[in-house]
Amino acid sequence: MFLRKWMIPFALILILFSLYVVPNTSLAATTAIDSIEQRGAELVFGHNGSTGALHSNFTLSPDLHMHSVHRLWDDSYAAYSNNSTTFTSDNASNKDLNDGLTLVSKEGISQERIKLPKEIEHPSQQMGLGSLARDDDGHFWSVKQGSIREDFPLPALSHGTPSDKPAIITYYHSQELIQFDNEQIRLSLNIAKYLPHTDISKYWIRELFFGGGVLYVHVGDSLLLALNPLDGSLLGSITLPASTVQIAPMTNGRVAALVVAENEQTQISVFNANGTQNKKLGLASVLPFFSASNYVSAIYPLEKGEKFIIEIYGQWYTVDGEFTRVLSESNGFNPYSQGTCICPNITNTIKPLSENVRMTLAGSEIGIYTYIPIQIQKAGQMLLTDSPSYLDSTEGRVWVPLRATAVAMGIDVDYNRDTRTVTLQLKDRKLEINQDHPSIEMRTLKEYSKTYVSIRELATLLDVGVQWDQDTYTVTIDGK
Repeated sequence: MFLRKWMIPFALILILFSLYVVPNTSLAATTAIDSIEQRGAELVFGHNGSTGALHSNFTLSPDLHMHSVHRLWDDSYAAYSNNSTTFTSDNASNKDLNDGLTLVSKEGISQERIKLPKEIEHPSQQMGLGSLARDDDGHFWSVKQGSIREDFPLPALSHGTPSDKPAIITYYHSQELIQFDNEQIRLSLNIAKYLPHTDISKYWIRELFFGGGVLYVHVGDSLLLALNPLDGSLLGSITLPASTVQIAPMTNGRVAALVVAENEQTQISVFNANGTQNKKLGLASVLPFFSASNYVSAIYPLEKGEKFIIEIYGQWYTVDGEFTRVLSESNGFNPYSQGTCICPNITNTIKPLSENVRMTLAGSEIGIYTYIPIQIQKAGQMLLTDSPSYLDSTEGRVWVPLRATAVAMGIDVDYNRDTRTVTLQLKDRKLEINQDHPSIEMRTLKEYSKTYVSIRELATLLDVGVQWDQDTYTVTIDGK
């Protein structure tokens, strides 16, 4: 993904050439298919700072495998690993596990592995921990191994190959929490007294979250308990809206629930710890191009809830702590590196440590990188798009998604499927681009299914100037 050092001077010359040499738009160009999978590092979506250096990396011992990773309130992660390569889990086999946590923050990777108490819940040895949180005093919280067993068969795949024996994830449902430090349990808490019913088949602990001084426990389908982490007392009960897909702690003892409403519009409902609703807003009001077809795969609190990263189809949008405005945008993963298999460890996983620092997990290796994405700006404002811009390092041109970039510039865009024609409605004129015989070169980026154009050619078509800043990887479009 990143430019090699020897390519940077050459690529810079090509970029400057492409920005200041006007292309011959009278010649018809062909619409080509570009692919990240095929071209790999030739397509550059950002760079890792002026030094181009890896912040830090760490490799676990050969007998350990990472199986899950858990984001903590202080922007760090706990990577869970053990010595198991099997799916079956039971109380007896858990006693033989060499399991523990490796802490990762933007400052570095801890060399000391935190041992876990044997009583901790393992939905499956190979699938990692069920849930993990850490409070402001540095104590970890997780779920105690339960006694009610339930087996869930996984698809009959083994490293992408059909298998006669489908893998099984085993859950031992529990209503007990444990607070622990390095291998030592400090507190056991049975939450049954806080539940409307004691039926463990309906009210078992699904997830834990900590943030804003509150420990949140997701129980059953729609109950969220807010607990005081100091003594385990109940602060309030929250009934989550139907179709809640994500939960994220906020500042001042609040929590956000990402909800897909009946009209398929995604909403953010904010609740106080005592159970009362604080506010509700539509995600489209924050991200104007967001539609019902978009899927939010994760929400990451940053700086203890002062910011959030919302992940949509691999794009990361950093928003303020009240979900009112977008602060920055970045692409969060390499689509071609994501495999579809039941694997013995974490593969090709990228998580944000901050807006510009990210963590990579692959097998038994952990890395930390600074990452600066390509940004498009006009009149001092960042242009938000639903897919990333990229630099073709072999030719030195920056490519942008046509529709999203034009809309972000305030241009109305229409597409006629019958004639395969894109229409750009400007204030003083109308421009038409036929995909079969385009007046400017167009590409389709396979992994995003989006039509891309050179930012220089688009600017020329619109009769505006454009500049490139090599240090910040920013394209600036002239005009208001």
